[in-house]
Amino acid sequence: MTIVQSPTNAELTALYKEAIALVYPSLFEGYGLPVGEALWMGTPVLASNATSIPEVGGDHCQYFDPHNAEELATLIQSTIQSKEALRAELPARDELRQWQNVQQDIWKIIENNSTPPDKRSSGAEGKQQKLEET
Repeated sequence: MTIVQSPTNAELTALYKEAIALVYPSLFEGYGLPVGEALWMGTPVLASNATSIPEVGGDHCQYFDPHNAEELATLIQSTIQSKEALRAELPARDELRQWQNVQQDIWKIIENNSTPPDKRSSGAEGKQQKLEET
């Protein structure tokens, strides 16, 4: 095993492209940038289902319970055996989530939260008002 600390962008690209898969057993993650980077480089991803990672990887990752070592071991074994098929199944880059998509989502949240509660189409207050009107 080789550990590469603080790789350059070129080294990181080479690591993703040569890897059989990225294994990401996160128990807590704010966004999961490595998942998106790996998919962008055409690297299969085995990722935790216990965090926000499914929002990043969508249907393009294989997910596992990070508390279940046997499940992860089985998934790693099947990935090693079918690594070429997994790479072939990955989407084209233009089908992957991009930073522009994240920005649009953030703006939607900001716009929704800056609208008075009685004007919102969703949220607890809006739902309560709709119930009262019926």
